[in-house]
Parts: sequence; structure tokens; C-alpha cells
Amino acid sequence: MPDIDDKDLIATLLRATLGGKLSWESTGTPDRFAASYGGRWTLTVDRSMDEDRGSTNFYLTITNAQGEEILRIWGQPDNVLPRLFERARRHALKVDEALGDLIKEIGEDKGPEISDEDIPF
Repeated sequence: MPDIDDKDLIATLLRATLGGKLSWESTGTPDRFAASYGGRWTLTVDRSMDEDRGSTNFYLTITNAQGEEILRIWGQPDNVLPRLFERARRHALKVDEALGDLIKEIGEDKGPEISDEDIPF
């Protein structure tokens, strides 16, 4: 079997997340979200802040059914891992549903008409 490229793996997980094949949930730890797949794998995405360096670190961890960590990926410079984290976060926290509700509520309250002069740019 050929080696699996980390970038390709993350891109595949991102597509599965966008396609609704992975169901992410909050873990109780801030900035950590998990998804189980097939009863055999647990995927976890994390974000941590490195205040000394002023940077943000992203991690993907895959564990098997026995709880053994089989893979940990971090520090991907191509922004795929941060995108996976953000999609997992949005899914787990139901951000899109909340925004849909907000837009619906705002749309029902017509309020005053806004013209081009009201926009400062």
C-alpha cells in the first residue's frame, strides 16, 4: 500500500466534513472537536495558542478503537488543517444553524430602510 500523504488525508477529511460524512462534536475541552467514524476511528482536531511566539497551532489526531494514537499531524503550512478545524468547529457548535436563525429573525424585523449614504465606505 502506498504512503498516505498528510495533506491528502486532511483534504479528504475536509471534503467528508463538507459532505456531511463526518459528524463533529464538542469534547468539553476548549478548541477541541472530535468525530467517530465506523466505530473504529476517532478523529480529533485541536487549536492552541502559542502566546510566546504569537502563533496558532493546529493538530489532527487519529486514534483506533483501543484508544491508541496512530497518527498526529500538525504545522501544515498550506492552511488545510486550519480549514478542517474551522469546519469541524462550525459543525460541532452548529454555527450555520445559529446564523440562519439570526438572519431569519433579522429579516423578519424590517426596521428602517438603509441607503448608500448610511454606509461609510
